[in-house]
Amino acid sequence: MKHTFFIIGMLAVFTATAQEYPFVSWSGQRGVPRDIITDIVQDHRGFIWVATAEHGVLRLDGKEIARPDDATRSLPQSVFALATDGSNHLFVGGNRGVTVIRLGSTGSDSVASEWNAILKDIRSPVRSLNARPGKDLYIETSEGCYRLRFRDSTLTSTTPQKAPHAFLASMLPGYEIRDMARDCRGRYWVATDRGLLLKDDEGSALFGPPQGLHVKDVRSVFVDREANIWIGSSSGLQMHTPGRVTNFTDGVSLPDGIGAVHCLLETGDRGILLGTAAGGIIRILDGVIAQYLRKDGLPSNTVNCLLQLPTGDVLVGTDSGMAILHETGLVETPPELRMPGTRVTAMLASSDQKFWIGSDAGLLQWNGETMRVFNRLDGLPSARITALHEGPFGKVWVGTRSGLAQVLSTRTADVQVLPELRGRHIRDIHFDTKDRLWVATATAGLFVRGKKDMLRLTERDGLASNAVSFIAEDNYGGLYFGGNRGISVLPRGNVQYLMQVDSSISAWRRIPFAQLPFLRATAMHTLSTGQGFAATEFPPGAAIRDHAGRMWFGSIRGVSSYNPPQPLGMGRWVPPICRDVKKPSRDRSHPSILLREVCINDTCTDARKGVELGKGDHVLRMRVLLPSFRNPGQVSFLYRLQGMEYTWHRSDDGRILYTGLQPGSYMLAVQADIGEGVWTRRRELLEVTVTTPLYESPWFWSALLLILFVLSTLLLRARYQRRLRQEQQILMELQTRLQNN
Repeated sequence: MKHTFFIIGMLAVFTATAQEYPFVSWSGQRGVPRDIITDIVQDHRGFIWVATAEHGVLRLDGKEIARPDDATRSLPQSVFALATDGSNHLFVGGNRGVTVIRLGSTGSDSVASEWNAILKDIRSPVRSLNARPGKDLYIETSEGCYRLRFRDSTLTSTTPQKAPHAFLASMLPGYEIRDMARDCRGRYWVATDRGLLLKDDEGSALFGPPQGLHVKDVRSVFVDREANIWIGSSSGLQMHTPGRVTNFTDGVSLPDGIGAVHCLLETGDRGILLGTAAGGIIRILDGVIAQYLRKDGLPSNTVNCLLQLPTGDVLVGTDSGMAILHETGLVETPPELRMPGTRVTAMLASSDQKFWIGSDAGLLQWNGETMRVFNRLDGLPSARITALHEGPFGKVWVGTRSGLAQVLSTRTADVQVLPELRGRHIRDIHFDTKDRLWVATATAGLFVRGKKDMLRLTERDGLASNAVSFIAEDNYGGLYFGGNRGISVLPRGNVQYLMQVDSSISAWRRIPFAQLPFLRATAMHTLSTGQGFAATEFPPGAAIRDHAGRMWFGSIRGVSSYNPPQPLGMGRWVPPICRDVKKPSRDRSHPSILLREVCINDTCTDARKGVELGKGDHVLRMRVLLPSFRNPGQVSFLYRLQGMEYTWHRSDDGRILYTGLQPGSYMLAVQADIGEGVWTRRRELLEVTVTTPLYESPWFWSALLLILFVLSTLLLRARYQRRLRQEQQILMELQTRLQNN
């Protein structure tokens, strides 16, 4: 049944747009040759191995491209298939059999002589390698098929195995199926001679040169543990990262000269409306983009806010008044709706069927018939309204240029000003799923009110900037704070690290007190151009969540759609890491931190479990490596020597240096940040022992003192014995004299 739906979806192929599925090339400047890519695999350490038709095998770690260490001479130049046993060996199939490479735990590779001796009788070209980790390996050559058992290292002849994608051949006439992979979301990626096929819940798609691929001739496809899709073709290697950002930029996919996007709204037909700074209103619906300007009836091309009316129409607020966007076009607002000011800045439809419209000269309340205006005489901190939000119990919160207030009813006495935010320029207001009040300010950072006090969060607490422009929340409880340096993301489970008063006592008992500063400092992460956004500056209020759970953010260069990672369980944030569809494995989903190099003074050592420093060893240099491909430029490390320090140090290039270590035994602990708020588990990599010279050892001084004590005791005893003998001799002489007399 699953195959039936899959085939039906494949037959209904449509052409995808290049904007939604960008493909990154690993050729040219990245160092991968423009060659035929025959196969792609990933080993247990996280390295990506690429087989080429003329340049042998390449190893990728996200930053560097290299050949296997100490194994270049034995590898064939024409490689047709790759496979791993899931632990320590890589099998390379070429035109003269199979070569086996031993994968070192530190990232170093060498020839596996014992395995090559077993496979030496296979001399014909290899067509395919199919490995079942921990069990066996099927080797198909031009002369026959073999089975290699990993447990007892036996090689036997067998019948050819059917390819995993063989069932597609008869169902997709006209397509030559080369390879197939399934990602962690259950989607199928199929390599064909006509391009790359994708099947997901939304349908099927065919990718070719119009969508960014080098050529249609796709030879191999592979999905790594970070959810990246690797595509090997007859013209090189490319990669696609799903779940990233889709950008609609000014002058490229959007009309030219629209400026910044001030506001966003999802309509009932699941279209997205953009209110822009100079391009009026833009509608994005089913890939079709429409624009409404002053010539179409808009009061001004500068749109500040949008509001969906119960009738389905959209109320538009501009710098020169309001208008209503109908299905047929723009119409004027009712003549009885008179604003206190011409510039409309914020709009809200409350649960009591009232409309609240903020302007630069006051706040208007309208129920469809009567109006009420609120300004400073009614208790508002300022008449310049900047944000509106309805909180719990029907309270309307009003943000102004000089503070925050709440309106309980239409009576003047029910306007209350929040004293903690008096004088602050409010940009946005939000209540999360726990009914916590979050307030964004123009220069003072972020304010959150818990059960007792008002807490202020600034750049020291992880915010990208103290100028916070908007607050948004996804379906999983994650909070997004936009500013002029990117979007700060606070996962739901990390709120407790910033607000101790809102956390249960039992939860805090499970967190060691020494880890709290580190957890607080890393509670938020930043989304910026490194994650695919077109800009880092986001205007106030330009953020929404659509029906599918995607987040839309307006910026100074257009609008960006972001699909947040799906959490695993309540309140937990799952990183953008791909997990096995059948058997989830959280431990294997993270890349491994490798201790690549250890040097004492200027001499490097092969020791990886422990090193010992003597008297003349003053410098300890180490280099750690983390194979990662989603954000390779943002990988950084935190490290410390346990037993000597409690402070974590940061390294952006993986290099670690210690000088002048005091005598003792220490353990190097490392933790890596692979971007987008994803941290690997802490790993203890190296035991460091600093020996003490004999004359500096406390045992030496203790023994010396003991020897001195014994010698002094013996000396005193000998002196005492000598004096005693002298006294006895004198006494005897005296007795002799007395007897003689």
